[in-house]
Amino acid sequence: MIPDPEVARQIEAFYIAHNLHSSAHRTVLNYLLTEPPRPTVEGAERSRSWAKLTYKTAQPLSNYAAAIADLSERDLVWNIDAIKLGLISGYLKSDPALGPTEGMPEIGTLQISIRFADLLIRHWASIDCQLPGVLWSRDWQSEKRQLIYSPTRKGCFDFLRDELVDDEHQVEIEHLSGPNPGGPWRCRWWRKYETGYVLELRYV
Repeated sequence: MIPDPEVARQIEAFYIAHNLHSSAHRTVLNYLLTEPPRPTVEGAERSRSWAKLTYKTAQPLSNYAAAIADLSERDLVWNIDAIKLGLISGYLKSDPALGPTEGMPEIGTLQISIRFADLLIRHWASIDCQLPGVLWSRDWQSEKRQLIYSPTRKGCFDFLRDELVDDEHQVEIEHLSGPNPGGPWRCRWWRKYETGYVLELRYV
């Protein structure tokens, strides 16, 4: 799943340090760190489907449901409600940045908690290893204008290349600006980049 062996080793060390030994626990967390927030009631089924797709094998549905219940009890994952959404908003205000480009999690979705996010951030800050991130992230400003954020200049050009050669949708770009240096910014609420690049596109 993760091509960089050092990143894989550090993720393994993080899980061991926090007593996340079962593969069901790890699958749930890897799913939540990879996929956008989905309804909590679908958490076990989506985790199982993600395991089938990623690992080509899966455990009984009850194992993932039990893992989610345990992670919730340990305040590592949240079923987002109005109170938790307020806590996330406060978390973002305490450390300002552009974004999150992927928006806030909706009420009723399953998401990692602030506690888990802080544990993950502190672990990566303690080692000489780059926290895994996105290649690029899209932020729609309007129907015809969007900003593309990326940790690297290359990420912006990769997006542009893929956008222009999209066989399913013919796109016409009226205006293009950048990529220009920017930051700090967030793709998801818990993933902050201190620097990056921004590409602005306006479509015909």
